[in-house]
Amino acid sequence: MPSSPAQDPGRTSLVDGLHFSVLYSLVQTAERHHVNALDYLEDVLMRVQVHPASRIDELLPHRWKPPDGQAPSTTVTAPPPSRSWAWA
Repeated sequence: MPSSPAQDPGRTSLVDGLHFSVLYSLVQTAERHHVNALDYLEDVLMRVQVHPASRIDELLPHRWKPPDGQAPSTTVTAPPPSRSWAWA
């Protein structure tokens, strides 16, 4: 029985899908709270290594504050895609 994703390609895609869904969820939550997702992820991925586990909630998108001296930037959202088709 395979025990690692490398030994089972089907498991690899499942694990990759789970990782992607977590990342996508963080990006969407950041954008919902008007936080630039790229700035947020860049900062949090560096800080999580040394941030106290008892205060991990400070790194959630709705509570996150940029590092000292860095002005918060807001998300720039693209307009919805235009529909080139129309129902007759």
